[in-house]
Amino acid sequence: MAIHRVRVSWSGSDITGPGVSTFFFKTLSSGAPLEALEAFYTAVRGLMPPGLNWLIPSAGDIINESDGSLAGGYSFPGSGGSVGNSGSLSYVNGVGARIKWRTNGVHNGRRVIGSTFLVPMAHTTYEGGGNLTGATVTALQTAANTLQAATADDMVIWSRPSAGGSDGAAHTVVAAQAPDLVSWLRSRRT
Repeated sequence: MAIHRVRVSWSGSDITGPGVSTFFFKTLSSGAPLEALEAFYTAVRGLMPPGLNWLIPSAGDIINESDGSLAGGYSFPGSGGSVGNSGSLSYVNGVGARIKWRTNGVHNGRRVIGSTFLVPMAHTTYEGGGNLTGATVTALQTAANTLQAATADDMVIWSRPSAGGSDGAAHTVVAAQAPDLVSWLRSRRT
């Protein structure tokens, strides 16, 4: 099966190096999933520091699920878009939140769970003990639930194939979870 890869680019003065959040979809028969991603970033931008921008592309790659090879491309002119953030909130550098994308899949003996990291976050999103505030978790959970519902049965988590193998697999996202714990990035994959 072929899956559609959407790479949301992050930019702004508060981003070190190239920032990207990657999403996968079974089909993109319309630009609706791209519009759902734009709505997701619009919903969470108030939790982030000013000056951040997210570019949701209207075109991208179609890849072979089993081996990761390029199988083609897609284009939905007029879909996707750019989401910007303004304001004057200070932020905590290097830490933020994570959305867990749950599936019912098991791949190579492990439960398949995807993650989207939202780093950095505004200082107002943290409690005194360092966890995320209840209002922040609620806002993240609502945005994640809305994205999952808007892309139901279409958004997937891709388990990459082993080196040189053809054992990759895509698993449908069935639920989202916004933990109240702080998350951070150890590396950026592009």
